[in-house]
Amino acid sequence: MTGYTEKSTVQAALIDLLMDAGWTHVEGKDLPRTTQQVFIESDLRDAITRLNPELAGRTDAVLAKVRQLALSAESEGLMVVNEEFTHLLRGGGTVLMPDTNHDEPFQLLDFVNPEKNTLLVSDEVTYRGARFDVVLWINGIPVVVGETKTPVSVVKSWKDGAKDIYTSYEEHQPEFFVPNVLSFATEGKDFRYAGVRTPLDHWQRWGSSSVPAMVEGWERVVMSVTGLLAPRVVLNLIEHYAMYDRQDGGSGQTIKLLPRYFQYESVEKIVARATSAAGSRGLIYHTQGSGKTLTMSWVATRLYFDPRMRNPTIVAVADRTQLVTQTFAQFASAGVPEPVKAQSTAALQQALRDGARGIIAATVHKFAGAGVLTERENVILLVDEAHRTQEGALGSDMRAALPNAHRFGFTGTPIADLDRNTYQLFGDERDPGWALDTYDSDRSIADGTTVPMRVIPRPVRFDVAKEELDVAFDALAEEEELSDQQKDAFARRVANARAIFHNPERIQQVAADIVAHFYASIDPHGMKAQVVVADQELCILYEQALRVELAKAGRAAQVAVVISATGKTEFESYKLSEGEEEALLDRFRDIEDDLKFLVVTAKLGTGFNAPIEGVLYLDKPMKLHTLFQTITRTNRPWRHPGTGFTKRYGTIVDYVGLGGAFARAIAPTDPEHAQRQIEADTLLQSLDAALKEMRRRFVGITRDGSMDSLQQALERVPQDSEDRAEYRAEYLYAQGLWETIAPDEQLSDWESDYRWYAQVYAAIPSEGDEDDILWERLGPKTRELVHAHMLNVRVDDRNIAVVIADAETIKKMTDSGQLPAVPTEYEGKSAQEIVDSLTARIRKKLEGGGANVGAYSSIAERLDQLRQRVISDADDSVAWLVKLFNVATDLKTVEDSDEEGVLADLPDPNVGMLTRIFDEHKPAGMTVMVSQIAKEVDQLVSHAVHPQWTTKESSMKAVKRELNALFKKYALPRTGEPMESAWKYILKHY
Repeated sequence: MTGYTEKSTVQAALIDLLMDAGWTHVEGKDLPRTTQQVFIESDLRDAITRLNPELAGRTDAVLAKVRQLALSAESEGLMVVNEEFTHLLRGGGTVLMPDTNHDEPFQLLDFVNPEKNTLLVSDEVTYRGARFDVVLWINGIPVVVGETKTPVSVVKSWKDGAKDIYTSYEEHQPEFFVPNVLSFATEGKDFRYAGVRTPLDHWQRWGSSSVPAMVEGWERVVMSVTGLLAPRVVLNLIEHYAMYDRQDGGSGQTIKLLPRYFQYESVEKIVARATSAAGSRGLIYHTQGSGKTLTMSWVATRLYFDPRMRNPTIVAVADRTQLVTQTFAQFASAGVPEPVKAQSTAALQQALRDGARGIIAATVHKFAGAGVLTERENVILLVDEAHRTQEGALGSDMRAALPNAHRFGFTGTPIADLDRNTYQLFGDERDPGWALDTYDSDRSIADGTTVPMRVIPRPVRFDVAKEELDVAFDALAEEEELSDQQKDAFARRVANARAIFHNPERIQQVAADIVAHFYASIDPHGMKAQVVVADQELCILYEQALRVELAKAGRAAQVAVVISATGKTEFESYKLSEGEEEALLDRFRDIEDDLKFLVVTAKLGTGFNAPIEGVLYLDKPMKLHTLFQTITRTNRPWRHPGTGFTKRYGTIVDYVGLGGAFARAIAPTDPEHAQRQIEADTLLQSLDAALKEMRRRFVGITRDGSMDSLQQALERVPQDSEDRAEYRAEYLYAQGLWETIAPDEQLSDWESDYRWYAQVYAAIPSEGDEDDILWERLGPKTRELVHAHMLNVRVDDRNIAVVIADAETIKKMTDSGQLPAVPTEYEGKSAQEIVDSLTARIRKKLEGGGANVGAYSSIAERLDQLRQRVISDADDSVAWLVKLFNVATDLKTVEDSDEEGVLADLPDPNVGMLTRIFDEHKPAGMTVMVSQIAKEVDQLVSHAVHPQWTTKESSMKAVKRELNALFKKYALPRTGEPMESAWKYILKHY
């Protein structure tokens, strides 16, 4: 019997695939070269002659230059020379010709006619003692090296091949890798690729967005080889994509950048669209953490050099222009000019009016009220985090300023709701789902581009001594002679979330919990933490509290606050310049630095990339896309450079109790979500009438911006008059109409008028000014009263970790044995899809009636319980999924018995449901079997009730008394849970 060898399986199959892709096979031993030569010099000489006819008879000088560059790797360093050779391959090389004493340019590759290059694939290529399994040659230049391993070994994998390349070949035979665009490794089960000097944990997977995310094994390998290693793609990577990122402003290590498949696909799609139609647009929806800003940089590079764009202007819009300029700087090796940062609105507007070319980095705010800046068609607008910069008048101003520009939005959190729709603003309706390219979190996790997120709910509980607080508050009010109206106003000011979050004891408890959790679970792996709190003042308070707790624990870790530092003088010391902020973030990214905690409120929500961040401590209420952006700070893969520990999850510790918001935040939005329909014409007519009414009130006043003019306007609405009250109502009505209609071009004619009325309204003294002054004095004392009466503040640690379960996560948990097998019909579905499918099936059965309707009702109840306890609530996710699969299995049993015409053999539905209720709410330490209590409750209620018992108050009280006695017997609480859920169930089903 012939065994399966590396050469006869993977290697031979790869050669066949590459031949089908357009490469000609020549075995390594048959190549016209010696084992000491990097190049196939006969092919290289032919290419130089063919591509450079003006150098006929002088090719030896070019060959000498190419040889010399390859041989300099050992002295100059492989990365340095690889970058220089890439520049040469792109046609940037020159050589001094002895006969003319001039530097002459030369070409080595034909990018215009790829098929005219000599394309070879060879196996078993030897060079200076090393033997490479697969080499791809273009015009005699080795541009790709591949290492294969046997597919039938349980210990060998692609990693062994990648390790051979990284630790052996690139170290000992660096000359051969000087022309290298990429290397790959595969054992037939997985396929990875990387540029030179890339550590193993950064080797990437190739794929295709046109196939399911879960394609694996040999099918994925075939897709990678035929996609990535096609001659056209390899040449494209050389010409446009291979970039070199110099760390630490050029003084540190250089990293070679290659695109991931979804980045490559989206760049190619944008280039194709922008070069084929005027005013094109498209939405790139790539999940958070997938490198959207890098993708923008590749787009800018491609379009900047494309002659079809006729020397374009590229405007890159982002929340942080610093991020754009830093990312685009990585592309200096391609000859892209450094982005010009628009320092002011005037500078941006002047540059665009003057027809400036190149790349301009700006924020959306720079377009405010700009008017039309240029009508040129070769302007490309690239908008990062498009869902944020599209909103309202600012987004409208930006689009109006560049009316004929190509417009491409990049987002990881598209919005589609009643008022906003990122898809329909940036997307083209001809694109599937309104997105030119989509790379969602399921696919990202499957590829290893990001890691799953898990939520640890640790809500902060407290008790309120209400009666004592009321007495203390009344005493304060009496002492300060507050009116009833003032008392109500003060009560409203402290009865809010801010009063709770600012409680010093609460801050101390949470800070102590953060330090304890961090050193128990995060720090041992070398990772770091971000703390997100509700406002800037809390950032400072948490920094102080964390320092105290760290000192108590004897820890030397440092804490830093990153805030915009606006609004109060006490924030001034925390203000950082862009350079200072970036230096601080670099310290956070450095595993050797003691800076382990960053405390923020709104900063670093987007554009912040720190794979070392292992946990985010969340103590701030958040909604949907903002929540998703924040929690995904932890989803970047990371590997400890010393220990080899690999991050498996990004962890979010939730002190607020956001529960189901996590599931809703990661759920994809519907691009077809109908926006709120506004009858603009009718509203414009109403606004016109409202403005005319206000205009009549101020007839004769010269609007020259002077104090006299303002005082004349205020005299028309005197204090304590009906005129003032009417004007307030008129203005607020007009304001509501304006904000509903905006942005709309028809408002521009009325804007100066409306703004003047707004200024007059703002100049009217507030009726609550005196209360505000009083609050400045008494507010802190009132808050202290509330804080003093918030008792027993504690962090509720239920020792639960909740995995946000998409289809891929469920598959991985099943494969690893964490979950039982998924019912066959639900393989490849997310938890939400399973719930929706079960719901539809049960509803259909219940509507049809039949002998098993009771069983279906029982399953419906169980499913409803699970639906209300969505996966991201404070319930163990593994147990939740097990229960969901049990529901699916029981439903199948009942459906099968229906077909056979028999009653389903399931446990008594009432006892089953009561058991679940008691099991869910049982007190800690209870030793009695939950099922026993459920049976007793069922027997008690079954004997006590009668038809229509729920219509008679005396009967309900009698049942409740017996139930209370039973609860007392088992020391169960007679208020709250599980009594409430059990009583609701009994009322409905007995």
